[in-house]
Amino acid sequence: MTMDRTTLLQQAEQLRRRWFRQLQAIEGEPNWPKGWERLEYLRSLIKQVEQLGEEDWAEQAEAQQLSLIVQEARDL
Repeated sequence: MTMDRTTLLQQAEQLRRRWFRQLQAIEGEPNWPKGWERLEYLRSLIKQVEQLGEEDWAEQAEAQQLSLIVQEARDL
């Protein structure tokens, strides 16, 4: 992993907020449910990484997936 746990979580929270604002803007459109699923998945990964121990967090699949999502941060 190229970033520390705190940085990863901060960037993930920024992405979560951005996606939430985007979802508010497209509510009722056909792609809204899929975007909401992606947001919920991001939220669950954030919670899982927050619960991981400080020493071994980078080795966990959840942290690796969250890092990948943040690094590829794109719009919904």
